[in-house]
Amino acid sequence: MSGDMRLNTAIGLVSAAVVAFQICLMQILSIVQWHHYAAMVIALALLGFGASGTCITLMQERLLRGYAYLLPAFLLSCGAGMAFCVGIAMTPLVRFDAMLVLARPESSWRLTLTCLVFFTPFFLGAMAIGLAFVRHVRAIGKLYCSNLVGSGLGSLLAVALTWGFLPERIPGLIAILPILAGIIMCGTPRRAAAACLALVPAAWAVLYPPGLAMSEFKALSRALEMPGSTIVSTRNSPYGLMQIVSSPSLRFAPGVSLERQALLPATPTVFKNGDWFGPVPRLDARARADILDSTTTGLPYALGEPHRVLVLDAGTGADAAQAISHGAEVWAVEQNPFAVDIMRDNLESSRLRVLNTGSRTFLMRYPARFDLIVIPMIDAFGGTGGLHALSENYLLTTEAFCQMWNRLSPRGLLSVSCWMDYPPRASLKLLATLAEVLERSGVDPRSHIVAVRSWGTLTIAAQRKPITPGDVERTGRFCDALGFDPVLLPGLEPSRREGFHALQDASWFDDVDAVLSPKRQDMPYGFDIRPATDDRPYFSQFLTRKSLARLNSLYGIRAIPFFEISYLVLIATALQITALAFVLIVLPLMKIGRSGKTRTLLYFGGIGVGYMLIEMVLIQRFVLYLGNLVYAATAVIGAMLIFSGAGSYVSLRLRSVSRSILAVIPCLVLAGAFALPPLLHGTISLPLAARVGIMLLFIAPPAFLMGMPFAQGISTIGEDQVPWAWGVNGCLSVVSTPLATIIAVELGFAWVMIFAACAYGVTFLSTAGRH
Repeated sequence: MSGDMRLNTAIGLVSAAVVAFQICLMQILSIVQWHHYAAMVIALALLGFGASGTCITLMQERLLRGYAYLLPAFLLSCGAGMAFCVGIAMTPLVRFDAMLVLARPESSWRLTLTCLVFFTPFFLGAMAIGLAFVRHVRAIGKLYCSNLVGSGLGSLLAVALTWGFLPERIPGLIAILPILAGIIMCGTPRRAAAACLALVPAAWAVLYPPGLAMSEFKALSRALEMPGSTIVSTRNSPYGLMQIVSSPSLRFAPGVSLERQALLPATPTVFKNGDWFGPVPRLDARARADILDSTTTGLPYALGEPHRVLVLDAGTGADAAQAISHGAEVWAVEQNPFAVDIMRDNLESSRLRVLNTGSRTFLMRYPARFDLIVIPMIDAFGGTGGLHALSENYLLTTEAFCQMWNRLSPRGLLSVSCWMDYPPRASLKLLATLAEVLERSGVDPRSHIVAVRSWGTLTIAAQRKPITPGDVERTGRFCDALGFDPVLLPGLEPSRREGFHALQDASWFDDVDAVLSPKRQDMPYGFDIRPATDDRPYFSQFLTRKSLARLNSLYGIRAIPFFEISYLVLIATALQITALAFVLIVLPLMKIGRSGKTRTLLYFGGIGVGYMLIEMVLIQRFVLYLGNLVYAATAVIGAMLIFSGAGSYVSLRLRSVSRSILAVIPCLVLAGAFALPPLLHGTISLPLAARVGIMLLFIAPPAFLMGMPFAQGISTIGEDQVPWAWGVNGCLSVVSTPLATIIAVELGFAWVMIFAACAYGVTFLSTAGRH
């Protein structure tokens, strides 16, 4: 193997390992903590790329003198770090707990220590890549191509590994890649043979993986504390770590009527990444179906007997079992294959049809109409502390509710339930969304919506036809029999709203009435209860910057994080990363000369910000199109990096038209911001293979062009600025990751694309006067 081929192979291997390890850590940290902390730790760890630029800038001459020894050393130590860092992070000395960090800020040093542990392998891998870039500037096009293509293949590798291995074993497998890269670059057979010893820690991490120490506040941790609890089944996949827990103490009866006297049977329960996912349903005992009929979710069946029922995001099938018990023909839509298997194994019925696809994909592809459409229970008992504030939920947007409304038969019902939270947020946002959708359809929400509540849950039924006196009577009998209170019903006396369950703060009823009025837009409220949209699909994001002062006066500053943990952590992460990135960029400025500093900063910073903003928003856009977040992320990241790698490969041959390329990129991005939504909606009914082809055709041209500016820029700057340019690009790429989410939450996805175009516009302007 020639020297150039060995180097390009090594760069491709370590790049694949870095991206695969990033994705692996995100799943592991989602299991032991929650997904937003996973993103925060990964973002901080990826600052290793910025730190590598600083380190190489400050010690460039010494590093280059020892290049032959240091490059394989960085690669081998990167692999060892990947093999051991998860185990180190799980030790009692290092391990942090997200909830304890919020309750006891003095323990936040554990979070910092965890970040430093995960920082290490990223830093070592980035040192190897950056050092190769500096040493072989003239071959930067091919090297950057290897870097990007390797990264793209790494994303595919990470997904593939989750199908066959448990999360704790995957880091050891990924660690083999940089170790192989180090062996390849050792130069002599003797050194290569000695380097093979570095495979030992990787093999050890695979054969004897570290235990994952889960937060004591995770639902699975609490379930396993119950007497007799045991995990009876475990299965990993790109959809998450799915585990079934059996216990004589586990019961499933959300907000069950206090009038019910029968013993609740024990139910095996499924957990996804340590969070509650759903019960394992059964049809062999009528009593199990009766449990849900004794909750507010029995409301639509009290109003009538639907013949055809659609259950969206069906989970493990509890709502489908309830519908089957009423003799309905049931369509259950669920994209998690493990959950689909559970339904098929436990709900054997000729009246059940299970579809393994996304709910929105189903709504847009299948024209069938239904007498009842059921949306699963929203939130959790006691609330989730804002843990899902940054989770995109395309099933709870106005566009989704419009599609569901249009899929109802003339006598159809749309049923959605949620846990009662305090301060009230989810219930009011649901009502606001339904009210807006019904008004768009030309009907008065107050004459089409029925709502009842128990001690802990609220069920809302939006009826296609106006509510009749018979519906009012049936709702009254349902409430009286089970001790529920009607919340919305034509002609309802205010005193009946608290007949069985009084609220400590009865102002919620006034808010409910205000939400259904035409002037809901002017309704003053401490939280954001505006309906979510496909452009801003964050249903559980309720916090607004303007409301912080009012919330502080009502609940105290220490209480606010427990309303919106995710969003506050995101903002804190963005501030921390920005501060660290500033330090990592400014420090080398003191070392290098003045000539071209600002231009280099603007050029490579614009590339880093623009590229990551586009990547982040395309992932979210294609979730709806492909019907699956995992596949959308893998396809977008893989396609962008591979096409960008191809662009980098040919970039140096087009040096004379580099400014033209930089002018075209923002134009393509802006065009895509407005053309993509109608394109996706117009073609979503096509088969999956055709949709993937359309996605690749959309991504390929801009991604190909976006792979060119970095290599072209590196070839035009002085060698002393190459590591700094590498660090600037890495730092601002990481900064833009939380920035993309903040922009999406506050303004929507379209604005993320607009900001990305502006970032590339800055890169274009930085080349003014350059020949």
